[in-house]
Amino acid sequence: MMQYIDSIVRIFGYLIGFSGFVLLMYSFGFNFNSVKYKLRSNKETNNKQIILRSNFMRWYDQLLKATINSYKTNHLKPLITLQATILVGLCIIYWLITRSLISSFILPFSVVFLFPVTILYIRLLNIRHSTQAVISDTIIQLLQAYTKQHHNILFALKDIYPNLNKQTKFIVGMLIVRLESGISTRKESMQIFSYQIGGEWGRNLSITILKGLEDGTNIAGILEDLSKDITEIDKKIGEVESEGIELIRLGYLPVIVLPLIIVGMHYMVSQMGGNAFEYIFQTATGLKTFTFSVVLTLISFTTSKVFQRPKRGG
Repeated sequence: MMQYIDSIVRIFGYLIGFSGFVLLMYSFGFNFNSVKYKLRSNKETNNKQIILRSNFMRWYDQLLKATINSYKTNHLKPLITLQATILVGLCIIYWLITRSLISSFILPFSVVFLFPVTILYIRLLNIRHSTQAVISDTIIQLLQAYTKQHHNILFALKDIYPNLNKQTKFIVGMLIVRLESGISTRKESMQIFSYQIGGEWGRNLSITILKGLEDGTNIAGILEDLSKDITEIDKKIGEVESEGIELIRLGYLPVIVLPLIIVGMHYMVSQMGGNAFEYIFQTATGLKTFTFSVVLTLISFTTSKVFQRPKRGG
C-alpha cells in the first residue's frame, strides 16, 4: 500500500515540478505556441519545396493558383495523391475490359489529369482574353486612381476594383487579398497576377505595380507609357483579328460532332435490333476508338481556344 502512495506522491511532485518549469519559461517570455507555429510553418515550407521541385508541379501549382481563388500550395500534395489513386483504379478497370496496356492508361489519364487541366487552362485563357481586351482602359483607370490616392498603388487597386469587368475583377480581387493577407510574398503575388494576364504586358504591369509597392517609386509615368503602347498594339490587332477566324471555329466542331455521331450511330444500329452503346463501352475495339476520339476532341478544342485571339505583347 505504501508503495502505491509513494508512487502517487512522486507523480504528483513531477507534475508540480513540470508545471513550475513551464510557468518559469513563460515568465521569461518563452511562447510554446509560437514555437509550435514555427515548427509547423517550417514543415509546410519544406513540403512545398519538395513537391515543387519538378517543372510540371510548379506549372500545375501556378495554374491552380491563377484559376481557383481558394487554392493554396499545401493543397497540391493531397490533390495529386487523390488523382493518382483514382487513376490507378480506373486503369485497372479499363484493363480488365480492353486487355490493352496502352489503351487502359490513355482514357483514365485523360479523365483524371488531361480533362481537369484542359478545363483549368480554358478558364485561364478566358480570364486572359477578357482581361487583355480591356487592359488599356484598366491601366488608364489605375493611373487616375493612383493619382487620386496620392501615389498609393494598393489603394488605387481597391479604388478601381468595383468598376472592372468580371474576369479583371477576379484577378485584381485575388491580388488584393494575397497582398493584404500575407498568403504569399509580394513577388509571388505579382507573378501569379502576371501569369493570369499573360504576355509581355502582364509582366510589365506586374513589375510596375511591384515597384510601386516595394520601392514606393512614382509609377505614374510608366503606367502612362504602358497605356500608350497597348493602344497602338490594339489598333494593329483590330486589323488582323478577323483573319483565320473560320479555321479556328472548325476546331470546335468535334465537340458537337462526336456526340451527334454516337447518338446517330446508336439510332441506326437500334433500327437493326442492336445497341451501339454496348459495342462502344463494352467491347475492347469500341472503347479504344471512343478513347482516341475523346482525346483528339480535347486537343482540337484546346488548340482552337489557344489561338482564338491574337496574343498581346508576344
